[in-house]
Amino acid sequence: MGLFDAINISEGAMAVHRFRSEIASENIANIHTAGYKRKEVELSSHNFGESLQRARIGSGRTDFKRPSASLDASDGAVRVRAVVDGSSGPGGERQDALLATTDMIRAKSAFELNVRAATLLKSMATSALEIGRGG
Repeated sequence: MGLFDAINISEGAMAVHRFRSEIASENIANIHTAGYKRKEVELSSHNFGESLQRARIGSGRTDFKRPSASLDASDGAVRVRAVVDGSSGPGGERQDALLATTDMIRAKSAFELNVRAATLLKSMATSALEIGRGG
C-alpha cells in the first residue's frame, strides 16, 4: 500500500463521517416534526489487518516493501452500509435528542481523527520529497 492509498482511505473515511454528521444534524433539526423518525447510519468496514496479512503471505516475505499480492486502499475503508429508521424508546423526543447529539459528537471525533491522519500523511509525503531533492 502506498502513501496515496493511505490518503484515499482517510479521504473516504472523512466523507463517511461527514455524512454521519449530516444525518445527526437532520435528526436534531426534526425532533419536533410530527411523524419524523430518527435515522441511524450503519457502517461497514473491512479488516485492514487481514488484508495486510494476505498481502504479506501472498508475497512470501515478512517485509512489506513490495508485496506481490495487491493491497487495495478500499480494504481499509469504512463505508455506509445503510441508513435505517432508529427506534424511539420510552423517552421519546428527549431520548432522540440525546442520541442524535451523541451521534454528532462521535461522527465529529472520527472525522477529526481522519483529518489528523491525512495531515500526518501529507507531512510524510512532503518530507519524502524534500529528502529526494537532497534538501
